[in-house]
Amino acid sequence: YIQIGQDSLGKRLRLDLIEQLMEEPIYDQLRTKRQLGYSVSCGLRLTNKVLGYVVRVTSSTHKPQQLHNHAIQFLTEFETTIKEMSDDDIEDAIRTLVEVKLEEDNNLNEEVRRHWSAIADQSLAWQESRREAFSLFSLTRKDILEAYREWLLPTSPSCRILSVQVTGEGADGCGDGPDVVVETPHTVIRVEDTNEFHRLKRHFPLEA
Repeated sequence: YIQIGQDSLGKRLRLDLIEQLMEEPIYDQLRTKRQLGYSVSCGLRLTNKVLGYVVRVTSSTHKPQQLHNHAIQFLTEFETTIKEMSDDDIEDAIRTLVEVKLEEDNNLNEEVRRHWSAIADQSLAWQESRREAFSLFSLTRKDILEAYREWLLPTSPSCRILSVQVTGEGADGCGDGPDVVVETPHTVIRVEDTNEFHRLKRHFPLEA
């Protein structure tokens, strides 16, 4: 989990587009080519009006630290991937994302969830997805790269990563696969007591 900061339209759109651009390459690299696990995904998270980005890998053949290292390596290399994408690739990703955001609710449940989300976060933005869709056309490759380098590039001093590693029972046989060595400028803190870790950190304000 990579924490970005308090929610804004500009940040949300950049993360949405990065997710759209990353979905296929991350699956191709970590799942298909490196065969790290049976489930690989990435995506934006919005929790209490704080934006984050998640890379998730589930495996029965590799240890959590190995998966972490491969994920960090992928994120480091993805900056180059964005730079080498064609203009058509960027435009196609924007068009696809716009189409998704302009889709009508398929049933009453989806409409209720959309409205309830606007009530729960007190934004009362009933047509937020339409506003996002039309704002996407203003984004450029430069915008995407600047956002990626600041928020998601592991070597960035402002990149804040929480690595949640879970090992299941009977996992002693994991870890025979190839590992990679990664280096970042960050201090690594091992969290044993989540309540104490939470107490010692600064927090974004919870809006009433």
